[in-house]
Amino acid sequence: DLKIYRPDKDKYDLIININFLERILFPYIKEALKKDGVLIFETFLEGSPSKNSDFLLRKNELLHSFLSLEIVFYQEKEVITCKNEKAYKAYLVAIKRC
Repeated sequence: DLKIYRPDKDKYDLIININFLERILFPYIKEALKKDGVLIFETFLEGSPSKNSDFLLRKNELLHSFLSLEIVFYQEKEVITCKNEKAYKAYLVAIKRC
């Protein structure tokens, strides 16, 4: 279960998190990156179709959660899902510099 998973510190050159949101993991994701390691993160924002709002980010929440990393790219935008529904996503690429 990812809620209890704790990755080793300074172990990964790259962490990719797509369409999965478990806020409790944010500090562990940062710790798990090696120096100069890259984080790629993409997930849904409030306003997107979901039965559980716990799995939707608030506006700029992803950005603010990873400000200790060097933000290379950040964007929030409207998208169309594979079910042809309007949704909103946040995209982040960041590097751990220290």
